[in-house]
Amino acid sequence: MAMMKKLAILGIAGLALGATACGSSGTDTAATTTAAPTSSTTTTEKETTTTTEKEKSSTTKVTKPAKVEKIDKADLPADTPTLPADFEITADEEDCVYTVILEYTEDPANEVDDATLAGVTGGAMAACIDQDKLAAGITASVAEAAPELDDTQLACLEGEIAGAPTEDLAVFLGAFIYEGPGAEELQEPFLTALDDACGLSS
Repeated sequence: MAMMKKLAILGIAGLALGATACGSSGTDTAATTTAAPTSSTTTTEKETTTTTEKEKSSTTKVTKPAKVEKIDKADLPADTPTLPADFEITADEEDCVYTVILEYTEDPANEVDDATLAGVTGGAMAACIDQDKLAAGITASVAEAAPELDDTQLACLEGEIAGAPTEDLAVFLGAFIYEGPGAEELQEPFLTALDDACGLSS
């Protein structure tokens, strides 16, 4: 499991460190992103707020913008994660993601720490980029990082990601984009679930 975890993190992290994106689905998709917690997390069905014992953590609803703007990357916060260069992200998708991030970060009431920015970026990717494209890109990254995985395991992984609810995908992406304190704890449930579903460590 430890080897699979390490390789999966490397593979999926490649997803968040390379280019930028946003989608052409035409639907107004909402994605929920969660900042990284330092301890246990409690979420209720009624509320979309997430609390931790030691550190404030927030859940941010990210929506595909009604109008996508052409965004100058220089206008984004310096720490904005880049998106994977090898995901074949279109210019429209990239502009969509940048629009979401810029709209969020321009509001002075919004926090822009590393964890929150990772969550917003994950939400923007989930809202803007075609989910099948994301699933294929993530699976290709994992396949490259873990060549011992067979076609059945990789097909299962791709299917799990492609079939995930948008809000879950947003949190998943945010968790693997974030690299700060508490990142491993945040990523662990996703790795365990994917391993259980697809037998990635066997």
